[in-house]
Amino acid sequence: MQASGTDDNFQIVVGVAGWAVVVTNDSTNIEETSATLNGFLVQDGGVLCQYAFDYDIDSGVPYASSTVWVGAINSPQAFSQGASSLTKGELYYFRAKAKNINGISVGGEKKFLTKPDLPSDFHAVRDNFVTQIDLSWTKGNGADRTVIVRKVGSYPVNRSDGLLIYNGTGSTYFDGAVVAGTHYYYRAWSYCSEGGLFQYSDSYDEDNCIALTPPTFDIHNIIIVDNIIPTLKITVQVENMGNVLVDITVNWVLMREDTGAVLDAGSDTFAVSPHSVVTYTIQPTTAYIGLVRITFTGNGASAFEIFTTRQISKGGGVTPAAPKPPPPLPGIPTAVGLGNLPCLLGIIIFLVLLTLFILYMRKNEKYSFAGLWKWFARSRG
Repeated sequence: MQASGTDDNFQIVVGVAGWAVVVTNDSTNIEETSATLNGFLVQDGGVLCQYAFDYDIDSGVPYASSTVWVGAINSPQAFSQGASSLTKGELYYFRAKAKNINGISVGGEKKFLTKPDLPSDFHAVRDNFVTQIDLSWTKGNGADRTVIVRKVGSYPVNRSDGLLIYNGTGSTYFDGAVVAGTHYYYRAWSYCSEGGLFQYSDSYDEDNCIALTPPTFDIHNIIIVDNIIPTLKITVQVENMGNVLVDITVNWVLMREDTGAVLDAGSDTFAVSPHSVVTYTIQPTTAYIGLVRITFTGNGASAFEIFTTRQISKGGGVTPAAPKPPPPLPGIPTAVGLGNLPCLLGIIIFLVLLTLFILYMRKNEKYSFAGLWKWFARSRG
């Protein structure tokens, strides 16, 4: 039989007469899901030998997978077999083995790490609020981290060609160390490490972007074109005061002014050219008649307008939101407030005194209207 030990780089083998002596060599051609396993037949025991490999994601026996026995070789001779259907970014342990008519000999254990997939959906997008470039991606399968290299004017040729700006486990990064007007190129690689080994993805994902000063938006000049329910028509002007053509998302809400209850809402996204104004039209629907507020917001800008909704009456005219009281008759108050109370009390007292005076005159003939008239006539004669 054969005894062997290993520190991943050096193996000590002791052969027994008639038995094969085999050494495990480093794996080669390591990819995402495959690798080449290598061994070396030191001694064949004087007869032809076959060879194979054991491998697993856990160290030591028993090994979960093995290749088939193949070959008919004599020593000294190297041999190899491929392992496939491996897991991306995974650490594997393996050993070489050989057999002849006397028995099976095994080599020491070695390990290798498969490669991760490259990142995907990598995007570099100009930020609309600050001077920075927003990066986002999907981490590659089997990757522990993503490495991003930035270069001005052209794409990095490799990971050393440019500035390493990110090496982390996330899926977004905001590159704020940029200068407005500069064209930046980005490439992203996947990275994994385990058991003292590490691997980068063979390929990369990439994107580029020009850093620019973000646009400044203003929302103004709301016009109530039609306030007749159920379908209203309202326009507003959206102005891009910056130097960048960019999309803006405008949100709008129609609500009752008295309670704040939302009657209708919506949003739209559209492009606004630099130093230009776009007239945005909406047609909210509501059955409510009364005082309402329409509010527009987007990219830090906002505006609102308060107006009254109305409806078409059966006769074809416009029905007001609330009926107005008829105009008061001249000299007759239609409402009494606390400020008019002294005047009203004075009127009541005058009427009471006048009534008492008339009643008194009717009971006393001397002081009746007829008696007073006779006295007045005599005094005139």
